[in-house]
Amino acid sequence: MRVKKGDSVTWKVRSDTEGELHIHAYQIDLTIKPGLEKRHTFTAFATGRFRVEWHPEAERGKGILHQESLALFEVFPN
Repeated sequence: MRVKKGDSVTWKVRSDTEGELHIHAYQIDLTIKPGLEKRHTFTAFATGRFRVEWHPEAERGKGILHQESLALFEVFPN
């Protein structure tokens, strides 16, 4: 996913399991419920490449650190 700094970004996320989508450096933590679409709009304010991770609800509180990146979110200077 690539955008420019200052762009408005809307993510639509759907999952078949409960969990949390986490975007590093942006402090975005979206709780996702099975089968329901979650929308989140934000402004791209920090430039760089940021990991987007999925944390399944079943692993919450078990001391499991970051999972493999689900995606990369890149923000370029305008």
